[in-house]
Amino acid sequence: MGKEEVNKVRKTIEQNPSLRKRIYNCLTGNCKEKIIGESTRIVYRIEDFALKVPRTNFLGQEEIVKEIAFFNYIENRNYPAPEFTIGVKTNDMYGILTQDLTEGGKYIVRDFGRELKQLENYKDLLRKWSEYYGALCNIFGERINTALFVQIEGNSGQLIFGDGDQLKVTPEIIEELDRDYKKKSYIIEI
Repeated sequence: MGKEEVNKVRKTIEQNPSLRKRIYNCLTGNCKEKIIGESTRIVYRIEDFALKVPRTNFLGQEEIVKEIAFFNYIENRNYPAPEFTIGVKTNDMYGILTQDLTEGGKYIVRDFGRELKQLENYKDLLRKWSEYYGALCNIFGERINTALFVQIEGNSGQLIFGDGDQLKVTPEIIEELDRDYKKKSYIIEI
């Protein structure tokens, strides 16, 4: 979740009134975008982005910042993470804008993280996933709500973590995010 990527996304949103309107509509419950995932939140595809919004009772800033802080923390330690994850808000309603990882209903194979390269063998991918998952559970002292997104192309695939907003992340991780992103620049007002 490099700062450069976040700045690119911020610039894209600020310079595109139509995109801002589409995000606003989804945050306010008037979304007409394609749904690409559903659980306690609905994930919409908006151009090259995925926007995750709660079904009811919009999450506050605290929950949004937890997920952003989680990805910032693991990316700084060379674990695989999305290239960007940003909070978006309008009034008191919040959502999480991140990469759209799907193409034609399947997850795209991408390289997330400086050390993780595309793995030729699917079993190697599962082994690497177990290593990362176990290490992070030990770091945070709890089970992490994560997802392994894989599209197999000739028995190859890649790894990305899913959700981090339910974690009871420590104040130190939030402080680290605040240091990395001055003036709360990880929240974009729509």
